[in-house]
Amino acid sequence: MHYDQVKNLFPMALQLLLWQIPYMLVYIAGFVVALVNWRRYPKPSLLVVIATSVSFVVSIVWAFAFAFVWYLRTSQGWTIKTYGFINSALSITHTILGAGALSLFLFAVYIGRRSELTAGEQASQGVRRVSLPLYVSSIAVGQLLGGPLFLFGVILFAISSNSYSSDSSSIVYGLMIAVGVILMLTASILYLVLIYKAWESIQDGYARTTPGQAVGFLFIPFYNFYWIFQAIPGFADDYNAYLIRAKISAPPLDKGLLQAQAILQVLSAIPYLGMIFALALMPINCIVAAKICTAINALPETAASATPA
Repeated sequence: MHYDQVKNLFPMALQLLLWQIPYMLVYIAGFVVALVNWRRYPKPSLLVVIATSVSFVVSIVWAFAFAFVWYLRTSQGWTIKTYGFINSALSITHTILGAGALSLFLFAVYIGRRSELTAGEQASQGVRRVSLPLYVSSIAVGQLLGGPLFLFGVILFAISSNSYSSDSSSIVYGLMIAVGVILMLTASILYLVLIYKAWESIQDGYARTTPGQAVGFLFIPFYNFYWIFQAIPGFADDYNAYLIRAKISAPPLDKGLLQAQAILQVLSAIPYLGMIFALALMPINCIVAAKICTAINALPETAASATPA
């Protein structure tokens, strides 16, 4: 495959991926929910993890496969009949894999289910510890390494589009972009898991939201610009109030940095200019993750069972 053909193939696949973004966000959210509920519902969580992972990968592979078939149609001079046959086979494969993932979702609804726990019963199970090195290091690597890899990969690929770079260079740039996306997604998923666990640690019936809502509402377009202030800085307020109710002598959580993080998160959504705020946000995310982990681990394991004042 010549370089010009690769150059045209990649943008087409990215355009196809844009249509898949709403579904891919749902897959990521489902993956996060499955991870945080793994201990409570291991079998359903395993099925959801498999289903969301398969669906996410299939979405990416399908976009590139469709673009490649379209390239072959023009480069090989396929007839409409041949192209229709190949495209139908590709679509059927995509549909079968999608149906298989949906089947796993349906099985997950009923397999291994247990009765719902009340807020008091959840609290009586105690506060689970979180690993500060795991979350902070993964978020740091995902953002401080994955972000630049993705950015430089896109820039180099765009620059090479107007040059006579070799096919191998395009492959390297593509791998940089892919690795960067994987690292950033891993960091984002683990950060969402941390937010879930943070809200889970103070569920005594007085918190403003449940762990599922705290994470899930962040995926609602436009509304998430408001909700991020409830899920992150709002956690500092509810955490400090929880310490008072449960009479726990742990250090209060400083709201200022969490507030700054939420503001930068919203500003990073601004086209072009948002890149500056996103760069400033990267180290703050690591610091906030460390503070949240420290706050969760500062709670006694039996703190949630204490009687509110």
